[in-house]
Amino acid sequence: MKQTQIESNIIRSFNLAKQDIEYNCNRIKELEQIQTKILNLIEELRDKTIQNEQNIHKSKNVKPTIITKTVPKKKKFIASKKGDKFHTENCPYAKNIKKSSKIQFNSKLKALTEGFQACACAS
Repeated sequence: MKQTQIESNIIRSFNLAKQDIEYNCNRIKELEQIQTKILNLIEELRDKTIQNEQNIHKSKNVKPTIITKTVPKKKKFIASKKGDKFHTENCPYAKNIKKSSKIQFNSKLKALTEGFQACACAS
């Protein structure tokens, strides 16, 4: 009787494995169809892009537009070696710090991690 129970368990296990394999095969087929659709869409977009580029070159009335972007100047922060606060470059307190005592930071975070507190000008 034990052997039939073992055989029955083996048969059941194989049937479950077969179902899993069939499911995965079907899922792979679905994914292949989706992949084909995506590749077709990419090809269509590529063709449309080429057509648009050709139309732009053919058109004589279209003048190219130059877009410029101004990058804001990065703020620098100043502290005194003897002090406990950091300031912006334009702060009157920063301007009073002697060159030999100045420490310069490229970010607030760097000044804060060095143990300095922000002046009202840097808040």
